[in-house]
Amino acid sequence: CLSATHVAYGSIRMEPVFMIMGQSSATAACMAIDTNVPVQKVAYPALREQLLKDGQVLAWDPKSSGQTRDHAEAPKLPGIVLDDTDAKRQGEWSDGSLNGTQHIGTGYIHDANAEKGKLSLTWTIKIPEDGTYDIILHFPPNANRATNVPVSVEFSDTKPVLIATVNERNKSGIAKIGTQTRKSGTVLTITLSNKDTDGYVVADGVQLLKVP
Repeated sequence: CLSATHVAYGSIRMEPVFMIMGQSSATAACMAIDTNVPVQKVAYPALREQLLKDGQVLAWDPKSSGQTRDHAEAPKLPGIVLDDTDAKRQGEWSDGSLNGTQHIGTGYIHDANAEKGKLSLTWTIKIPEDGTYDIILHFPPNANRATNVPVSVEFSDTKPVLIATVNERNKSGIAKIGTQTRKSGTVLTITLSNKDTDGYVVADGVQLLKVP
């Protein structure tokens, strides 16, 4: 019996995936019999060792041979760059499927155009040195994206909050939220929400780029 979200089941129901699951379950069952323990008590390190020996992939690694074709990592951007995986998530976000459109990392996420007002992402960045910085949001554009994505930036040293509305249909896939002159150690809290948005809200990551 497997417990998983609806999105995960979309992959699990495919024959190659549940065949691999069947093999894993059978391997665990054999080990339980051999060691005379309930299957729930099978030592995972031993199970993991056997599954790897059998050729299974237990963790996706974009740098490993055979795992990079559909999830190539985007070129490195200058400045401080945080991926969508670095954000604190509120609500259930979905993985994007337009491979190769991301600017940061190996993918992006979206709100499935649902649960409006219940999903948000929060990134935290500390400014490394005094200077003027561009605060940039990255997103894979598409005709079904929201044109009114609210993004706010709070600063640990002063107020007010910087607020912007992003049109994620913009073909550049880049939106400058603002330019700020701040001191070293200032903490930026960048929050993206899907409140009252008129389409899919997507997020690839954020960038803090020092202005020369």
